[in-house]
Amino acid sequence: MFSVKKPLPFHDASALFLIWLTALMSFIAVLILTASLGMTNVIGYWNRSVSGSLTIQVPTFDLKGQDRTEMAANDVRIIETYLLTKPAVKSVRILTDAEIADLVEPWMGKMETSVDLPMPRLMDVQLAQPEAFSFTEFQTELSKMAPFAKADSHRIWLSGWVDLLHGVQKVIFFILTLLILTTSVTVIYTTKSSLKIQSHTLSLLKMMGARVGVIAFAYSCRHFVKAFFGGLLGLIFAFPILWVLRVFLKPLDQSLFETAGLSIVQWTVILIIPLIAGVLAWGTTFVTVWRNLREKA
Repeated sequence: MFSVKKPLPFHDASALFLIWLTALMSFIAVLILTASLGMTNVIGYWNRSVSGSLTIQVPTFDLKGQDRTEMAANDVRIIETYLLTKPAVKSVRILTDAEIADLVEPWMGKMETSVDLPMPRLMDVQLAQPEAFSFTEFQTELSKMAPFAKADSHRIWLSGWVDLLHGVQKVIFFILTLLILTTSVTVIYTTKSSLKIQSHTLSLLKMMGARVGVIAFAYSCRHFVKAFFGGLLGLIFAFPILWVLRVFLKPLDQSLFETAGLSIVQWTVILIIPLIAGVLAWGTTFVTVWRNLREKA
């Protein structure tokens, strides 16, 4: 009975086409999957920290320019007392003048807040249960407690960015699906082309007693190696691009860039893309050869 102790004599130009196309698909997959995983990390960070907080601003001067510093201090105490009675509120912190000066320094330069510019009192509120806190209801109560005070929920303005990133991720998922389908179709095409080229060899192997499963397995292993090698090339070509993007994007926003950094598990997903390409090629090739040879049997 025929066995596969030695590789079957299948050598044709379609293998080279499979290698380079798989390399291209893997190259694109590495880039867009890295971007998608980075977006996932950014969204997670926003949901954990930024969206779970709000800022309250209490002006120390009214619209006519009259000093209301004492009234502002009283408003801050009232708001703090009210918020601390809410189970959804984790903590309330009143920013000092020095902290406020640090916040405005990138735009207005170094200054003494008490002398150069009348700064409002700022309150940083951290929420233990953001979903249980009604910002609309709080705004209504705030207008009654302190008419001059204003509240800013980071969750509101971040929701647009989160929706945008989710939309981009859906597009990336669609592209990945197209890449998988394109790779599968390519494997089917190259396999059928190879079967036509090797038709005489296949006929001879059948006469020698080779089973369909043995031939399909041999073809599958051959295409697995080619696709894995192509995926490895794509991965190697993608890393310099990722490094260049890292160099150019890092100065834009250090904190955001660090937030988007991938974990070990996520990098593992990126690194096994060549293996995924190989397994996809193996399975597609096996089914294609099996069906083709069974139909001709």
